[in-house]
Amino acid sequence: MPDEADQAHAIEEHNRTMAQRQRHTTLPAVGKCHYCDELVDAGRRFCGRDCLEDFERIDAARKRGGVRT
Repeated sequence: MPDEADQAHAIEEHNRTMAQRQRHTTLPAVGKCHYCDELVDAGRRFCGRDCLEDFERIDAARKRGGVRT
């Protein structure tokens, strides 16, 4: 039987997963990663966490005016 730490970890992981799903709902799922253009499964926007985090970092810099397109 899982202890309280295991249960807390499971809840935290669930909350993180749900938050990630809601981050970029405005980006269309186009069959490829929005960061590296790798093919992804239907409904996905990024191929993995690394590309998601890199995309968010660059997107935040653009919004601050720190990166030119």
